[in-house]
Amino acid sequence: MLVQTLNNSVLSFALSTSFVIPMEWLSLAASTAVFNKINKVVMFQLTNSKSNNLTRKQFAQILRLPTSGTFYEVTNDQVIHMFKEMGHQPTLTAISHFKKSSLPCV
Repeated sequence: MLVQTLNNSVLSFALSTSFVIPMEWLSLAASTAVFNKINKVVMFQLTNSKSNNLTRKQFAQILRLPTSGTFYEVTNDQVIHMFKEMGHQPTLTAISHFKKSSLPCV
């Protein structure tokens, strides 16, 4: 039933697709990513010589999510609370302390 519901969800593509990305690109993008709070854009590098920007709208388009309407900004406290409700042990004091292995087995 969950799978059938997911097929009709706006999240279907975003939660079920995968992309082949070279590990060196992913590593460089992750290590150079900076979020510009004023312009609401993530700046990162995929090669040593080129900088890239990704807006919230572009990210939504890639995942085939709605690009208009309200974008909800989740606070750190809300994310920490969500992981607490999921059973993360120990209780998080910062998002950077999250470990998938600290969630209970399903």
